[in-house]
Amino acid sequence: MINLMKKYILFIMLICMAGTFFASCGGDDDINDNTEDITLSDPDAAILGSWKTTWNSNVNGTLVPAYEILTFNADGTGFEECEEMGYYSKDPIRYDYDSGKQILNIRNERNGYDDIYMVKSISSTKLVLMYRYADEGEYEVYYRI
Repeated sequence: MINLMKKYILFIMLICMAGTFFASCGGDDDINDNTEDITLSDPDAAILGSWKTTWNSNVNGTLVPAYEILTFNADGTGFEECEEMGYYSKDPIRYDYDSGKQILNIRNERNGYDDIYMVKSISSTKLVLMYRYADEGEYEVYYRI
């Protein structure tokens, strides 16, 4: 009877440990993890500052680093900097950010083009954007610099 109770207790302990293990592994890499969200009196101000994304471009079979930096000033102006395949540009922008609707509209002042993004998430360190014509799941991830 004592051996049976020991086996029963051991079995219950193993089940509890397994449940703890599996519960701790789920969803760690979710792109919408907002654990670092900024709490501000003006949520639209969370976008202010400079954000950078990087990628590799294929140049004649060689991967070459590229980047884009978006800078948002409090007065609705900023800059869009890009370096790709040896070309660098820095264009002035005007932007509107509506945190309630999660919409970011960026107008390039040099060429007059508007880019409209859905802000999937924003935190103190990470900005995740989806271009309005992108397929669901195609995101651009920027990090605060």
